[in-house]
Amino acid sequence: MSEQTRSHDQPGVEREQAKDKKQAGPFIGFVDKLTESEVIGWVYDATTPDRATKLSLVIDDQVIETSMADRSRPDVQRHGHK
Repeated sequence: MSEQTRSHDQPGVEREQAKDKKQAGPFIGFVDKLTESEVIGWVYDATTPDRATKLSLVIDDQVIETSMADRSRPDVQRHGHK
């Protein structure tokens, strides 16, 4: 497991980013909704904005879920993001 840093971008939301030399980045995104059962938002890798981004939900160093951010968001694109 790679070393991780944690930051709080908005109350109750914690983001983890691996400090791994294989890590692609920087990531740009936002959590639109966070509940006990779902996370809704958007993210992309600014170095490869036209490619899907793989996300993992990690709690207590355990991967809970992995998903791909691969859907177009016209509302996000209107603000200059991919």
